[in-house]
Amino acid sequence: MCGIVGIVNFKGKLQHTKEVIKTMCDSISHRGPDEFGYHYENNLVLCHRRLSIIDLSGGKQPMVSEDKNYILTYNGEIYNFKEIRLDLEIKGYSFKTHSDTEVLLNAFIEYGVDCFVKFNGMFALAIWNKNTDELVIGRDKTGKKPLYYCTKDNMIVFASELKAIYPSNISDKKIDDKAVQDYFTLGYIPTPRTIYEDIKKLPPASFAIIRKDHFKITSYWDISFNSTNDSYDNYRKNSKQILFESVERRLVSDVPFGAFLSGGIDSSIIVSMMQEKMDIPVKTFSIGFDVDEFSELNDARHIANKLGTEHTEFVIDKNCLDIYDEFIDFYDEPFADSSSLPTYYVSKLASEHVKMVLTGDGGDECFGGYKRYSRHLVNNRIKSIVPDSEILYYMASRIPSYGAKIESVLRRANSEFPVNYLKEVALCSDSTISNLLRNSSEYSTFDTFKELFTTQKTELESIYYGDIKSYMLDDILVKVDRMSMGNSIELRSPFLDSNLLEYAATIPEKFKTSHKTGKIILRDIASDYVSESIVKGKKRGFAIPLKEWFKHDLKNMLLDIIASKSNSEIFDYDYINKLIIQHENDIKDNSELLWQILCFERWALKYN
Repeated sequence: MCGIVGIVNFKGKLQHTKEVIKTMCDSISHRGPDEFGYHYENNLVLCHRRLSIIDLSGGKQPMVSEDKNYILTYNGEIYNFKEIRLDLEIKGYSFKTHSDTEVLLNAFIEYGVDCFVKFNGMFALAIWNKNTDELVIGRDKTGKKPLYYCTKDNMIVFASELKAIYPSNISDKKIDDKAVQDYFTLGYIPTPRTIYEDIKKLPPASFAIIRKDHFKITSYWDISFNSTNDSYDNYRKNSKQILFESVERRLVSDVPFGAFLSGGIDSSIIVSMMQEKMDIPVKTFSIGFDVDEFSELNDARHIANKLGTEHTEFVIDKNCLDIYDEFIDFYDEPFADSSSLPTYYVSKLASEHVKMVLTGDGGDECFGGYKRYSRHLVNNRIKSIVPDSEILYYMASRIPSYGAKIESVLRRANSEFPVNYLKEVALCSDSTISNLLRNSSEYSTFDTFKELFTTQKTELESIYYGDIKSYMLDDILVKVDRMSMGNSIELRSPFLDSNLLEYAATIPEKFKTSHKTGKIILRDIASDYVSESIVKGKKRGFAIPLKEWFKHDLKNMLLDIIASKSNSEIFDYDYINKLIIQHENDIKDNSELLWQILCFERWALKYN
């Protein structure tokens, strides 16, 4: 795994000094501590930071083609590179290394941009074509590897992380007000936006061709949910086989590797399949809390003992908040998924033993596992029974203790799709955002996402698709990329194999999600490996005890950082103080919103 940086000036000579370029690269040295390389010409520079995983002595970058006409800098792994290499050898190509980098470069020379759809893996790349004076940048199918860019006056600067773009001074760094509203609605900033108006994220499964006075983005792959009419047993058998092949592909490595083990079924299946293929015990790593309701350590320990893995674990307590500034610095824009903290710690723990791990990320997206999918089915049932009536809502609101919540559930259930689902997953309501932000406008994040969540034949399949293109892309994958790369360790996700995603999209939703549970077919597969208590266990995820922490340590941290009111043009600080008082006195649990505010303020202090 690596980090890439580049600048191309289509007007003439590059104006950036080598010192500036080195500063840009050094800002992402954590992504590639093993090697640094760059290719410098009159009007461009391509840079690379390398974390060596395959062919440790070969595969150095940027890589120049044999005819000197193509230069590649690339971050990621192509898991099917051996098959592609064989095809290229048949066509007459010869290879000097055993790396996937050389295969990728020659595949581009042979197939052009059509090569991207052939790649099964994770990547963000840039290729300079001297023949046409063109830059091509591209990103993998699901967006596992990040790529940011900024264009101005026929110049482009791109990088694996935002912070590497800043030293170039190409960006005006003007905060995008819509991105701020997106952040407080969702907890992240959705692609293609970033926190700044003039810096963008390249969408997944796309490439851009850039030359003088020309910039065009093209999508090269998409997932489509088209249920087939096969038997449940065949869906189960095929899903298990394709997942096993996906795990097998991700075991190719020239360095020690292991796996994250959470205690849930996704990581348990991955570790079980790894153990089937390996002659030595899998090295597994788990994180828990000193608060039982937030910890899955007992389940993880049980699975590790059953499978005979070489298990290592770590317990997080509130003292671990001492590293808040350290892990939050790896996010270059506001990001509020609090499970970043345990993800950081489990990555840090694993990095002391291995350089690569497999994870269970993507199981919920692939096989319909989130609780909110079941809730959507329940909401639709409510909608079919309960009329949309203001009188009814008023009567519900008068129910002692639970009235407001019942009213909210009924109103949301009777809302039009997909707004009802989007409100279900939103962290903040429009009214809260209006109170919090001074520059809130009539813009609504929900309006932006409506089209994304209405692309498939059924509502639930549209939700599966929309979550893959939003929540998974800009929350889950951002979190695991930044927290793993912050500890210089590579993460591989078998559930996000494009072959598996495409096959899972043919499985009828009734075999994935019911009113009561999700991941129906995956739970059945898990029963081949783990006990019934794990298969039917309650999903905890990586939630942290924010409610309690914001009454003590985090509250003090937030009070300290907002004391200067340095973002008064953005926030109503009187409203923030009201939120703190409500939370402290158990009037309302505002911990998620307070965490969002804390993360934004800490980001602004560091980067803005």
